[in-house]
Amino acid sequence: MVLDRGMVSAENLAAMEGEEWQYVSAMDRDEILTASFFDTAVPEPLMPEDYEQTLAIREFIPIDDDAFLYFRECKADSRRAILTFNVARFNLERRALNDKLSAFQQWIADKNQSLRQAKKSRRRCLNGKSAIISKSKKLVHVQVELYSVETKTRQGKKRTVATFQLTDAIDQDALAREQRLQGITCFINNVPNEHRPAPEIIQWYRRKNKVEEAFQEIKTHLELRPIYLTRDPRVIAHVTICILAYFLFNDIRAATEKKRVEYVSGVTVSIAGQVQSQPLIIWGWEISAQPYPGV
Repeated sequence: MVLDRGMVSAENLAAMEGEEWQYVSAMDRDEILTASFFDTAVPEPLMPEDYEQTLAIREFIPIDDDAFLYFRECKADSRRAILTFNVARFNLERRALNDKLSAFQQWIADKNQSLRQAKKSRRRCLNGKSAIISKSKKLVHVQVELYSVETKTRQGKKRTVATFQLTDAIDQDALAREQRLQGITCFINNVPNEHRPAPEIIQWYRRKNKVEEAFQEIKTHLELRPIYLTRDPRVIAHVTICILAYFLFNDIRAATEKKRVEYVSGVTVSIAGQVQSQPLIIWGWEISAQPYPGV
């Protein structure tokens, strides 16, 4: 069984093991951080300039010659844990985090500039919460310092405006924890090593995405939902027809790829809806295709 990340509790895994079922799943990020083997495998964040050397020292093995994906076998009690490091995802997540922190610090600078030019008291704003502060509070601590601005009224009289300034400080420990997880995935399973090697286990989990993509296509282009039927046989028939239609469109996709023709699901559904069919006679019953609403 291949199960989605975070879909199965520890109790359910134990129940499957009790039934001697074999499974593959993935650990949540928080679970990876608390796993004892993770401190040994990735004790500190990897860096772009030397991650290859660091991975070699930490006993990570490239899955292919391109060296875009590395893995390391670990032991999690009676289960197998396979840590993987994806180079492309590492670069993407690292860039996204840096952009997020830069955007936050720029927001702080712009906000402080606006507060220094305040013409009216701004301290009442302290009662509100900024969305960007709440999004970054795990990595950044923000302090408020009371501040006063000397200004003049239209009549030229001096007045003091009560405002404030924001200062930010990055939580280096939280940042290091976040960086340690960049590019990392951990697959948890109970498949014996001698039965299936780690690269095959990883491919099992990756193929799960094909199932999710299939259901997405069935639910959207083939309009599996909403289901207006209530009786079990009719619901089963509706779902079966949608799945058979998906198999048909897979054949169409394979044929178009072979002919090097672009395949577009929505267009294919629209064209297929215009196809005329001959009625079938089965056991004396005449079955004919009816136009589908909206097609």
